Amino acid sequence: MQLTIRNVPVGVKKRIHAEAKAKCKSLNQHVVDLLSQAAGVKPGPKQPKRDLSFLRSSNAEAKAVESAKKEFDAIDPETWR
Repeated sequence: MQLTIRNVPVGVKKRIHAEAKAKCKSLNQHVVDLLSQAAGVKPGPKQPKRDLSFLRSSNAEAKAVESAKKEFDAIDPETWR
């Protein structure tokens, strides 16, 4: 769920930004934590990611694919006569 909060006083904005930075959190995560605390609700499970990061391979997988492809990159002179 998304919320838009308007007319946040400058002092509040600065303090929230500073707290988020000090806790190494994103501004969004820090505000969600503050709202949960103020509402007396424990933060629930995180929303699933809505991106394509699951399609990204690891560096080890990429190296294995490149290694397997090398065989197909070799040119056999006998085939091309």
